[in-house]
Parts: sequence; C-alpha cells; structure tokens
Amino acid sequence: MAYINGNYTPGYKFVYMHTSQVEVEDILVPETSSVSFLYNAYPNPFRSGESVSIKTVIAARETGSLTIFNLRGQCLAKFELVSGIQQTTFSSKDLPSGVYLYQLRTNKATETKKLILLK
Repeated sequence: MAYINGNYTPGYKFVYMHTSQVEVEDILVPETSSVSFLYNAYPNPFRSGESVSIKTVIAARETGSLTIFNLRGQCLAKFELVSGIQQTTFSSKDLPSGVYLYQLRTNKATETKKLILLK
C-alpha cells in the first residue's frame, strides 16, 4: 500500500533502488506488476569473494530466469524466478576479475546488464 498524491492507493508498495553508493531513489512499483524489469546490481563493481545482489520484478502470471554469463557466453549461474519482486544473491567465489553479464529473460522480454569484478 502507498499514498500517491495524498490518496491511499492499494496494490502498490515502495521499492528502494540504489543508484549509487550515496543516492537512493524511490520507485513506486505495483505489487502485481504488468511489466518485468531488472535493477542495477549492488555493489557494482564488486570485489573478489564478495556477493552481489540483483533485484528483479517479474510481471504477474509470468516466470523468468536470471542468468550470469562471462564474456565468452558461458553460463556461470542460473536462477529460476516467479512473478513478484525478488532479490538474488550471486557469489564471486573462484571467479577471476573482469566483466560479466547478467540477464533477465521472461516470456515477453530480455534485459542484459554488466557486472564488474575487481581483485
């Protein structure tokens, strides 16, 4: 639930998206969203041995997958997702430093973003 323009609006809740280490942006997302989207990973860049958190929203009545790839296209991890807001944690254990990709794929869309792993 949320208040929009001073009026109570059921079916919505606030989701906080970290756009950097010092900024926090409020985003109003319906609890039963009609669209799917992929937030920026946090922290990014991240250090070897750390875990990175990736938040996703999957539209109502959809399923999806979140896949982590190296630049050769090799799948390093795959997470199956159901509708709703979810946070997935990925560990960089035993990975060399470099650039990696994370991809959200649903029935209707695909979105890919970049991860940077530092030593």
